[in-house]
Amino acid sequence: MSLTVSNLTLDVESRSGKCAIGLADGVTLDLTVKGTNTLASSSAAPGIAVYSGRTINISGDENSWLTAQGGKNAAGIGGGRLGTSSGKINISGGRITAIGGANAAGIGGGQEIAKAGAVTISGGIVTARGGQYAAAIGGGHTGCADVTITGGTVFPTAGTKASAIGNGYDATGSGNNTFGFAAIYAAKDAVSPAAKNGSGKAVFPVSLDMGTPNCKVTSVVIEDEAKTCRDLWTDANGKLTLWLEPTDGNQYTITITAVDSDGDETVKSFRRRLGIRRRLRDPRDLVRRPYDHRQFHERDDQRRRDGRRRDGHAGKSYLDDAEQPPVAVRRLQQLHLDALRQQYHRVHQQPGRAVREPEGFSIHCGH
Repeated sequence: MSLTVSNLTLDVESRSGKCAIGLADGVTLDLTVKGTNTLASSSAAPGIAVYSGRTINISGDENSWLTAQGGKNAAGIGGGRLGTSSGKINISGGRITAIGGANAAGIGGGQEIAKAGAVTISGGIVTARGGQYAAAIGGGHTGCADVTITGGTVFPTAGTKASAIGNGYDATGSGNNTFGFAAIYAAKDAVSPAAKNGSGKAVFPVSLDMGTPNCKVTSVVIEDEAKTCRDLWTDANGKLTLWLEPTDGNQYTITITAVDSDGDETVKSFRRRLGIRRRLRDPRDLVRRPYDHRQFHERDDQRRRDGRRRDGHAGKSYLDDAEQPPVAVRRLQQLHLDALRQQYHRVHQQPGRAVREPEGFSIHCGH
């Protein structure tokens, strides 16, 4: 079954239990979006009702808009409340905005559904917002879903205590999140369960600053391998966020070409160790402090030797929060401090007392 909506506004919020568009049992609907369209449903009814046993395929171009808003406890696109689970939802194009009511996902399940139907996004610019305790894309309150994103640009906003993509708050089950080559603007810890690619390997978000907001990405090349770009766009800050598989620790070159609304082209190259955190330095290299390459026992001025605080009062010196070295460095500092204390005890035959200085440590005799 096929349906084309063009510049349609359908608001049935005032009609109890009514939804703007609903699919009959067993129906597969190919919905084509043209122009600007707005759908709004009443309490407990999804903006577009796609219950279990139904399938919807949504398509359109970048100049086509569809906004679907669900009523209380119902998804923007998907299921309703209390047992009305969602069916299969496939989005391949268009600018789609889905807003869930309280306790319901933007795209996916409504309230108190253990597991919603599968959501697949392969293209388009998708903006989804979950209601309270619901994922933007996935499960409603206590629910989950299988979410697959292989293309397009996705801007998810989760409800309170829920994941942006995946599980709703207090989910009773667990779905799967599968990410391909798409622009997905969600933090790693906002995706639950953890995202994997089609090969079952973990993927992580990599943010690349193109410097041009809301521009279309036409080309991405990673180490001479051209990627398929389908509806990739930078965000309002000019950044492109891709979810990529970690490398073996080698730096990769990523070259991105983007075009803004005036047709001006921007090309930038980035060097990244994809998904790999910096390795800790060998403790044997810590004879000097790794963050400024000065020896740990060195002091800069009389104020620090006297142990005065930064506000001029006498007392234990300290570091401002902004000056604190990374956690890993502080741990290695502590290892080095322990070694200094032992060395002092051997040389002076008395215990060493550690005193933190503004940019390191020193050893003072006595207790």
